[in-house]
Amino acid sequence: MVRYRMTVLTERDTIVLMRLVACLVRHRIDIRTLTCNSVVNGSLYLSELDVRGQADRVRRAAKHIGALVGVVRLDYLPTVAGTDIDERSGSGNPDPS
Repeated sequence: MVRYRMTVLTERDTIVLMRLVACLVRHRIDIRTLTCNSVVNGSLYLSELDVRGQADRVRRAAKHIGALVGVVRLDYLPTVAGTDIDERSGSGNPDPS
């Protein structure tokens, strides 16, 4: 599993945010953090997400999110490799992927 930082600029509509989250869940991507801020006189939302998933699933989800009505821009980049800790195992060992 790889960690990604996603930045999504959307129209200010709650349903767009709900569709974004639903798309990530449908592609089995773990959402670690989600932060939304209002920008440009309150007409747009800037959402920043820290997600974890397989590279091909994140790529497919990003493609679907970019096609959603109300999404203005989407950027995603992997975070530094080898720094993810598998919290489910409780071992505290760095994630080998």
